[in-house]
Amino acid sequence: MNNIIQLKNIYHSYNEKEVLKGMSLAVKKGEIIGLLGPSGAGKTTLVNILTGQLSQTAGIGCVLGDDTKHISDKTKTQIGIMMDSFGLYQRLTVYDNMQLFAGIYKVDKKKIEETLKKVGLYNASKTTVSNLSKGMRNRACFIFS
Repeated sequence: MNNIIQLKNIYHSYNEKEVLKGMSLAVKKGEIIGLLGPSGAGKTTLVNILTGQLSQTAGIGCVLGDDTKHISDKTKTQIGIMMDSFGLYQRLTVYDNMQLFAGIYKVDKKKIEETLKKVGLYNASKTTVSNLSKGMRNRACFIFS
């Protein structure tokens, strides 16, 4: 598989409003992409299609070998996204958030400390998320994205 993401002529409409208009994209393994654009440009719609939360109106999409209209649970465990909103529980500590998400994503909780060390958050593990800098919150989100 050369491309981990392959989109050809993707369209999506909400009622009468066409949001994606013939979008095509190819992403190879190891490439990193970002979606930039003004409000209403279709960024979130595209992410929702790529993660199987929404189906395109027309066109062909493939993520890790799965049709975007039928992304398997196995493939979903290999997809990570990081949106501009954090999604962490502000009143919980970094460690407690990681425990919670480890349970949701079925990640061995023994890996939490190791992972916190890798991303430079081990010393902040007992700090509530609300007291972290934005950069530290981004790193905490990145762990499970």
